[in-house]
Amino acid sequence: MDVFITHESALEFWRLHRRSRKKHVYSPSRKRPSDGSPTSYALRHGEARGLTLPLDIMVSELKARRPSKAVVPHVYSSTLSDSAFVDAGNGLYMSSPEFCFFQMADEYPLGKFIALGLELCGSYSLPGNVSAGLEQVSSADRGASGQLSHSHIAAEQTLYELPPLTNKRKLKAFTARMEGRPGYNQAIKALNYIADDSASPMETILVILLTLPYRDGGYGLPMPELNGRIYPGKGIRKFSGREFYRGDLLWREAGVVAEYNSDLEHASPESIAKDAIRRSDLELCGFYEVTVTKRQIKNVGLFDNVARQAAAKIGKRLRYKDPEFSRARDELRGVLL
Repeated sequence: MDVFITHESALEFWRLHRRSRKKHVYSPSRKRPSDGSPTSYALRHGEARGLTLPLDIMVSELKARRPSKAVVPHVYSSTLSDSAFVDAGNGLYMSSPEFCFFQMADEYPLGKFIALGLELCGSYSLPGNVSAGLEQVSSADRGASGQLSHSHIAAEQTLYELPPLTNKRKLKAFTARMEGRPGYNQAIKALNYIADDSASPMETILVILLTLPYRDGGYGLPMPELNGRIYPGKGIRKFSGREFYRGDLLWREAGVVAEYNSDLEHASPESIAKDAIRRSDLELCGFYEVTVTKRQIKNVGLFDNVARQAAAKIGKRLRYKDPEFSRARDELRGVLL
């Protein structure tokens, strides 16, 4: 008997797998859903993997399975690519990260959907079963150093410095094979605002708020490179002792860096001095740094100033119109924060 786990349940599986830091690689499978196996069998597998009920499962025909407190059936009658499912062992088949991403295109609003793509392609993992905004579930913010803020992270907290589950190239390739199917247009749109290497939920929020077009509640800035390296010249390296700096959001050609600093509001004198040295070094490298705190992101007025500062340095003039922009912005922030 085979069980095909999809949608939110598959996403929870991948988050739990990632948090376990297992190095096991799951192989793609050409097996496809049939009429569904007994509910008890599906539940036994789901509980063994720590998945939350009800389980999202895929079946060949809806009449083969009715929704219940235990399972939510999904029908997918179209031909699927070989990379749609992976073999998780013991008759359990899981939507691949790429298929899982595509499945959520019609389930999530645009901002949350883009955030999912950035997470899957990034180096952090949200808790397994997430229903709150990104900021609410990130209870262990990554500081400017990039290190974990606790020696032990509880199961309900965000984890950092993990290998990505996929990358933008794979998401694009899988989505291209799904043309004409529900969710395709939303996925294509979202991919314009997804990049590899986001290192935290707050970096993801910052990317989305700054880059989405006005009609979707963002400030329309060009997509940055995420956590790109900036290499100082030989003379600067001699002074700083640093081989390179990382920029959370890096507009390389414009010479602009946006850096999220969760600890700035409570920074020690030593930390403030260290940040000042970094800014000076980056300035010598030809980069202007915009520092952003959680307080600024959560406050509409303060964040508007951040966006204007970044836009001015990049060379973009903000021309949004109210009240349309404010309504879209508030809606987007309601999804993310």
